Amino acid sequence: FTCVPDTPQRIVTLHSMNLAYPIMELGITPVGSANWYKEDGSIQWFLPEDYDTTEIAPLGFFRDVDVEEVAALNPDLIVGYLGNDDGFDRFAEIAPAVNLDVFDRPIKEVLFDIADLVNRTDEAQRLEATFNAQASEIRANASDDIARTTVSFIQHVNRDDQFFPVTMSFGLPVIIEE
Repeated sequence: FTCVPDTPQRIVTLHSMNLAYPIMELGITPVGSANWYKEDGSIQWFLPEDYDTTEIAPLGFFRDVDVEEVAALNPDLIVGYLGNDDGFDRFAEIAPAVNLDVFDRPIKEVLFDIADLVNRTDEAQRLEATFNAQASEIRANASDDIARTTVSFIQHVNRDDQFFPVTMSFGLPVIIEE
């Protein structure tokens, strides 16, 4: 059992795309986040370009987060993901730490889990209503085309030319499913 503050103010995320992004969608800027890095050593945030990341301290590659850098940020909540369980107890010594399943579930479920965690369910409901309205409009305008279309998705990561299948933890399949 982890005691999480009612309204955490200094959140550290251990993955940028699957944790920092939904937290930022809820109106909170994390104080630090693990990231991907490009071959030249620069950060690859995997966030929309209009997201301001200047106030987010980079904490290293998401599979090798620097615990001391996390501690120096004095977080009141650390949010990780299932799959980085090895050594996760080190983060729980710094602040309340919660691991979420962000990869094998629909992104909307993850968003609501995060919203519950940071006390922003009203904002998650607003985001969901906006999404549903936009999806309905797209569906209405393209219903004939959608019925005849088959789509496959992969994600290309500029790091070592890796490709990943796009799962339900990504937003695009949710749009297509809706």
